[in-house]
Amino acid sequence: PSPMLRSLVGSEMCIRDRVEHIHFERCTFRSKNFDMIIILQNFDVLPLSINAVPMNELDAIQEWLTDCSITYTASLRV
Repeated sequence: PSPMLRSLVGSEMCIRDRVEHIHFERCTFRSKNFDMIIILQNFDVLPLSINAVPMNELDAIQEWLTDCSITYTASLRV
C-alpha cells in the first residue's frame, strides 16, 4: 500500500473511533489528484482536509474505509 494508506492503517483504531464520514472532492478521470475531507464525530472540531492525494490511491482508500465501516461520498466539484 501507499505511504498515506499505511499511515491510516497504522492508526485504524484511532480513526474508527473519531471519524464520522469522509468526503472526496475533485474525483474526475481528468484529475491527477483529489481532496479528502475528514468529518469527525466531534462536530465542535472543524473537518480536516487532505489536499492533492494522487488519484491512483482513491480505490485503495475507499476499499480500506469500507473495511473499517466508515462511510464516504465523492463529488466532481472543482
